[in-house]
Amino acid sequence: LQKTGDDVVFKQWLNLATALGKDPTNDDLYRQICEIVDIDEYCNYMAAECYVACNDWLTNSNNVKGFRSRQDGKFHRVFMDLDQGFTMSDMLNSLIRCRNDSRYSTGKNFLIDIFFNMLNHEAFKRQFIDAYCIVAGSIFEPERVNDLITRMAQTTEAALSFDGKSPW
Repeated sequence: LQKTGDDVVFKQWLNLATALGKDPTNDDLYRQICEIVDIDEYCNYMAAECYVACNDWLTNSNNVKGFRSRQDGKFHRVFMDLDQGFTMSDMLNSLIRCRNDSRYSTGKNFLIDIFFNMLNHEAFKRQFIDAYCIVAGSIFEPERVNDLITRMAQTTEAALSFDGKSPW
């Protein structure tokens, strides 16, 4: 469900990614995608999503936020709604399992399909792998993540207790 604007350029991205999946050495298709998508940010976003492994947006096809300026802006994705994060150990296989989705007219989950079609292009694949390694080795370094999650749980503990819930 798109809340505002139109899906013209999103469909353009979907069509370009689909074509790239069929012709992964076509640098012109990839260049066109790069004109409408902030590729650096998208690689970082997907690397973080895969590392955190929050599958809510995959299984429910919701909780996805993105935006672009109508004045020749590029797509950006918003990292959000991670309450189911860190519950899986193999997000990439989950992406593969959730790729087909009968709720869509195409039988595909558009967001996953775009990602896997783009992974067929060597430059994108290399950039995504680099981003994933950086995310895993620095941003989500275990001691840092444990500290952040512990502090977040401590912050929400009192409020959750009113509803008989616990962040632990």
